[in-house]
Amino acid sequence: MTGDYEVKKEAGRLFVNDSRPVTAETIQQFCEKMPELARESGVSKILVDHRDIPNTLSTMERYRYATEIANHFRGIKIAFVQDAPLRDPTRFGETVAVNLGANIRLFTTLEDAYDWLEVEPASKLDAGDGK
Repeated sequence: MTGDYEVKKEAGRLFVNDSRPVTAETIQQFCEKMPELARESGVSKILVDHRDIPNTLSTMERYRYATEIANHFRGIKIAFVQDAPLRDPTRFGETVAVNLGANIRLFTTLEDAYDWLEVEPASKLDAGDGK
């Protein structure tokens, strides 16, 4: 655990559980650290669980942060799982980042995020066959 976020390497991806309020500082830290960790770990997929983040963002903040993410995560597929109030129902930030070349998507469930990333949840991997 580092600060209020945890990073775990799972099969084929990083899993980031981050409950820090979204600010210019936390976005900068995220954009500097996560692509580096992904490359060091030999993965090109990241699942970020932001469901416990309590704050909301203005349209300008969403634009600014989406631009930062697009600039730093080239070649990395990222799924964000968010709830209200952080999650924007219009998905403005996602649209901006995708238009700038990022391969990201926002989800409301971990299951949908894992499906989009085309990876198995760690719980299924830990259970083995389970059949």
